[in-house]
Amino acid sequence: MACCAYLQIDGRSMDEVLDIQAYRPDLNADSYYSLTFNLFDRAFGRVIAPRDFKCLDLADLHDFPWNDFKMCGYYDFRVARLDYKALSDPEIEEIENAITDDIRFDYSEEEVELLFDRDAVPGVLVVYVIDIM
Repeated sequence: MACCAYLQIDGRSMDEVLDIQAYRPDLNADSYYSLTFNLFDRAFGRVIAPRDFKCLDLADLHDFPWNDFKMCGYYDFRVARLDYKALSDPEIEEIENAITDDIRFDYSEEEVELLFDRDAVPGVLVVYVIDIM
């Protein structure tokens, strides 16, 4: 799992992220969001994340090589609550800020554009991370 590789590179434990991964995760304080990554409409990957998103490095995942597809990164990803409730507006703002901080740590506005779509899927936040050529 790419998330674990980047945690180890950063000298952080991967136990936290592995402990909450499950097909049907328990609805507890540690596993809160599902992030579903669109790998250029060729495959989809899902990661369960805690409220603070700290176990993910979205910027590094944006550069992850998918050798089978001869592509890097992802086209977009969707953030949804595991309890199937719609994301609230204040919650969406917190998520947008966390994602923006993560991506902007590695990429400037001149390198990558971030688009947040609150309306494409009701109750879900769709995030586009687009390389600027």
